[in-house]
Amino acid sequence: MDWTKRLLTRSDQAENYLQRITQLLQSADLGVTRLDTDPETGEIRLWHRTPDGGETPLDFRAEESLGTHAWFAFLGPMLTVLDQGSVLLVDEVACEGESTEPDYLDYLNDQEDRLAAAASGGVCQSVRNFVPLGRL
Repeated sequence: MDWTKRLLTRSDQAENYLQRITQLLQSADLGVTRLDTDPETGEIRLWHRTPDGGETPLDFRAEESLGTHAWFAFLGPMLTVLDQGSVLLVDEVACEGESTEPDYLDYLNDQEDRLAAAASGGVCQSVRNFVPLGRL
């Protein structure tokens, strides 16, 4: 989790990472509207849609699911690999009861040109419950 947080707070590309990480979080959790840091505590906050059309922040550590924690923690290393042309080995990209595999794989497929341009980088993953022809 710290790697991703560092990209959002201490990186010279923080705004770029904020946009990309927010987009990826939204792809895995339809209720996420935005991402920011609490001005008082410096902690990460994910804002969620409310039934009345508004939005409210959730306490990241106490109120977000383990799947959201795992996905957030994974995004920093994954984006770094894509940006630097490194290699990231990943085993089982799913949390019990929640699966981010299709969104993760869709994102990597969308990044094919970037991976090809890096020539030396990529992500090697093993997944479970993978449906190669799409979602059922």
